[in-house]
Amino acid sequence: MGGAIPPFFIYEVKMRNIEKEILLETYRPWVKKLGQWHLADDDGKTRCGKPMLGNNYAKYIPENERTECPDCFK
Repeated sequence: MGGAIPPFFIYEVKMRNIEKEILLETYRPWVKKLGQWHLADDDGKTRCGKPMLGNNYAKYIPENERTECPDCFK
């Protein structure tokens, strides 16, 4: 078992990381109390269209404890 990791897999992971970095530089995080992580623009709209209700917990909930919104991070 084992063996080398296929190059295409490494490429896919790197591309996903680059795409995520671009999203995080373009949009600001909006994290709801239960850790749902959305991306919002300066007009107060999330990429997925969900309202930004309540407080933003991005400063208080670490990234490893958040759940990315699949629509915001695609």
